[in-house]
Amino acid sequence: MTNATTKLLIVDGQKLLTELITSALNARGDFLVSSAHSVESTLDILNTSHADKFDVILLETELCKLVAINEIEQIAKLSSPAKLVLFSKHADKNFVESCVQVGAFGFVPKTLSLEAFTCVLKFITAGQVFIPAELYSRQSSFAQDGNEFLKPCEMDVLEKLSIGM
Repeated sequence: MTNATTKLLIVDGQKLLTELITSALNARGDFLVSSAHSVESTLDILNTSHADKFDVILLETELCKLVAINEIEQIAKLSSPAKLVLFSKHADKNFVESCVQVGAFGFVPKTLSLEAFTCVLKFITAGQVFIPAELYSRQSSFAQDGNEFLKPCEMDVLEKLSIGM
């Protein structure tokens, strides 16, 4: 069995994070990573590239603003056969499920270890949808139905306090 190179496009406004992930994955030798920093630049790349240029596209859902479902659907259709995956530190279960219904292959949290992250990317490349179980076991950090929950940074502090940090 050969170990094929996974072609990955990371769409994230945090350039330092994108560079760190790119460096770590490229060093492994089984990933070829490109990046974009906005929905618009992603659409430009996809419109000027062959459809099979990427295997997986990781899309940060909070670029300058929250990425809309219709934008996710547009990117998923345009990028096919590449698998579009939501990529963020925080996600809302209903939002993720809606995105899967319009063509996304799930949600990858930025909090995964490098080893888990690479395993999930291979899983998605094989055509499987990935949604971590913890998405269903925690309260959403986004506002829902007009109610405000804790902000993501407040949730982080609360989680650390709960484990004694």
